[in-house]
Amino acid sequence: MASITERIVSSAPQRADAALVISPDNAHVAYIIESGRKFSVVRDGVVGVDYEEIDATSLGFSPDGLKLAYAARRRGGFFSPAPKWTVVLDGNEGFFSCP
Repeated sequence: MASITERIVSSAPQRADAALVISPDNAHVAYIIESGRKFSVVRDGVVGVDYEEIDATSLGFSPDGLKLAYAARRRGGFFSPAPKWTVVLDGNEGFFSCP
């Protein structure tokens, strides 16, 4: 298995804890990693999908600790070159465009 250097990153320097969250029931942990020029969320040791950017201040669990949500940006495609921001809820994405 290839070695990957992971480091916790935060796009909000004023909040040192922004890239690491613990569920309200203390049963789960999630944090953001950077690998190369891509960012992913790790939840309970499982690495998620790669994104161009993840808003560290958006990373959070639901009050019951069962769901994890965050905002992430993908690069636009051939027919839609504008970057796409998505809300990710438990690994499921919903896209919207921002000017």
